[in-house]
Amino acid sequence: MDASREDLARTMGASRYHTLGNPPPRTYDAVIDCTGDETVPAVALRYVEPAGRMVYIGVSGKPSVVDSRDLVLNDITAVGILGASAGLAPAIGHYADGSVDPGPLVHVVVGLDRAVEAFDGRLDPSPGTKVHVDPRL
Repeated sequence: MDASREDLARTMGASRYHTLGNPPPRTYDAVIDCTGDETVPAVALRYVEPAGRMVYIGVSGKPSVVDSRDLVLNDITAVGILGASAGLAPAIGHYADGSVDPGPLVHVVVGLDRAVEAFDGRLDPSPGTKVHVDPRL
């Protein structure tokens, strides 16, 4: 979604990065939307090959509209992933062993007193992508 985050994506291991202004040149067997923009979930489906997989990680502050015909007629499997998914344990392992530095993702740190605001999406993490809740604060 945001070209200014390309460097961040590359530091986190992304080999390809596309924006609405610079869309992918072709279709892929799997596409991951981690933008948090309400328009991208529908647009991203254009880039999934028939019988491919669409993974939604980003959550927008507004509802996203996806045409189910795009999913059904192209036999696309769509999956949503929340932070407490099966991928959480390996991610923690990568953070713990130092192979991934999550620091660049976090630009806002709050205590438990503001956790509800963070989980409700009422805190803007700009220029990062995540809000960190530190119970020690």
